[in-house]
This record gives sequence, C-alpha cells and structure tokens, in this order.
Amino acid sequence: MSSTSKLNISCIGPRSLVPKSSAITGAAISTLKNRRMSQGGDGAEKEIGCHKRFVEFTKSSFDVSRISSCLVDIKNLRILMQRLCNVDPSFLTNKQKLAFWINIYNFCIMHACLQHGLPPSPDKLLGLLNQASVNVGGTVLNVLSIEHLILRHSPEGKQGIMDERERDLQLSYGLGYPEPNVVFALCRGSRSSPALRVYTAEDISNELERAKVEYLESSVRAASKKKVVVPKLLHWHMRDFADDVASLLEWIYSQLPGRSSSTGQLKRTIRELLGASGAGGKAAVAKAVEVEPYSAEFHYLLPL
Repeated sequence: MSSTSKLNISCIGPRSLVPKSSAITGAAISTLKNRRMSQGGDGAEKEIGCHKRFVEFTKSSFDVSRISSCLVDIKNLRILMQRLCNVDPSFLTNKQKLAFWINIYNFCIMHACLQHGLPPSPDKLLGLLNQASVNVGGTVLNVLSIEHLILRHSPEGKQGIMDERERDLQLSYGLGYPEPNVVFALCRGSRSSPALRVYTAEDISNELERAKVEYLESSVRAASKKKVVVPKLLHWHMRDFADDVASLLEWIYSQLPGRSSSTGQLKRTIRELLGASGAGGKAAVAKAVEVEPYSAEFHYLLPL
C-alpha cells in the first residue's frame, strides 16, 4: 500500500473554493417530495417522506465574495484530515467501520469540490471521484476504492480479480458482510445522489433504513397509472435488491410506508401494474418502468 499522502492542500484560490454556509446565499430551505421538481432552480417548495426539512445547495447558492469568512474552517479541515493518517480502522467493529467509511466517502467528495472546483459534466464528475482521496492509516484511498473494495464487497467477494494489495485492504478495512443500503448513504454531490447525512455506529442500521425510505419516496414516482419512473442510481444497483425489474418493483412496494399520503398513489400504481401483468409477465412489467437518467449537476441536500 502506498503511504504517500495526497492530502497536501496547496493554497486554495477563490475560483476553486466552495465555502460552507457562511459564504452561501440563496440556499433553499425546503420540504422535498420529489427531487425532480427542484431542477428549475433554488427556492422551489418541495417535500420528502414524512415532511422532513432540508437545506438545498446548488451552484447558484455560492457567494465567492464571502470566502474569507471560511478560512478558519478550512484550516481546521486540514488539521482533521492530517489526523486521519494516524487512524487504524482495522480495529473497528463492523458497525463502526460502516459509519466511518460512509462518512469518509462523503467527506472526500466535499473536499474534492473544495480542492478542484465543481464538476461541470458527468465526465468531470467521474474524474473528481478519482481525485477525491484521503490518507487513512498511512494508506491513500480514493472514493471509488472506498466504495467498491471496502463498503460494497464482503472480504470473500471477488478476490479472483483483485491484486494482493486490494485483498489486504479489503481484509483489513472492509466490512465483515455486505450492506446493500450503503447506496442510499453515499452522496456524490450530484442531483441524483441521496441526501447528505452524518452516520453513527450506534444507530447505523436505523439511519440507513431511514435514508433508504426517504430516497425511495423522493426518487421513485408514478408518471401515470401505467408507468413508474425509477432513478438510474437504483437501477444500477438493482441486483443488490432484486433479480429483475419486476421484482425490483415488488421490492420498492415492500419498502415504502404502508400508510403515507405521499406514497399512496405510487403504491397503488405498482400494485396494479404487478397484478395486471397477466400473460405478459415480467416483460410487461419491465415495459411499464422508465429509468430516469442520472443527473451529475452539482446539488446537496442536508437535513435540518
């Protein structure tokens, strides 16, 4: 494993710095029902799940004239990052690892935006994911390694295609068993990402469950009585929850709250589609599902 830190932050210029709330104006504090409703810009009224409130940050939220008010916070951020190189996650419990690595992943994305600026396109977002790295315990990891080697695969997962360093990393830092719900916690700072939260080892299972339900409520919708729209993120990770599109709809139906005014119509539509598939079976259900493209537009939702 490389022990060379990639976290030596050079002088950050105003054009690449994305300050925190003290330098942000126009952030919309909203209740969110469906994240697609907000694509026209900040300030739209939205609600999600059980009427939880969020603060929304987009590219238009930033005021670079107030960067100087964030310099102390940037200095503290550097100090905290440097301390991570002395942390040994191999001694953590599975729940501690889960919360730790989710938080580190989300932190790395935010730091990469500070260091490199906002990605203007999907291709640039992928480049940012490769650049978003941190030194933990003397090992430099980018967020793709954190996601695919540590969070998304069990130690015995795909050793056949891993090199020795990757296997060592997974055995030392990886989870003892896979946790599919991490997909609802990993925030890439894009409009199609889940909301950003801080996770705790003590309540990680319940926190992930809430994140899952809120993401489904905000991102899956009934476009008509014969059409259900699912987000590309969920479609990418379908095999974590279902065998095919038809069983994915069944899974979504089972995960949504039983008595909720915000999801009642969606559940009725799914139930009718599954019940009316008839001779067409799974193929008929699959035709009734539309996959919404992934939006890489810069966007953060933070629960209040």
